[in-house]
Amino acid sequence: MANSKNNNTIFITTGDKIRILRKKHKLTQEQLSAVLGCNPEKISQYETGKKRPDFLFIASIAQHFNKPTDYFLPTEGGNGHDDNETTN
Repeated sequence: MANSKNNNTIFITTGDKIRILRKKHKLTQEQLSAVLGCNPEKISQYETGKKRPDFLFIASIAQHFNKPTDYFLPTEGGNGHDDNETTN
């Protein structure tokens, strides 16, 4: 998770949220990419922040994990985990 300018605040990026959900569901980048119909390198680039996912990818991953698309917006604070999360 990336730190913001204030070292006391945690900034949770879209990539962090993708990685957190993927790991919570015990999926590899390869497995998730197969489900979403993309290249595993794309998942890696999103998780590391090298690239930003487009809306179509966000819509696909949100549907797969049963999350609203705004869940993937970067946020401040918290630990990045959703304790009320449901699995597919």
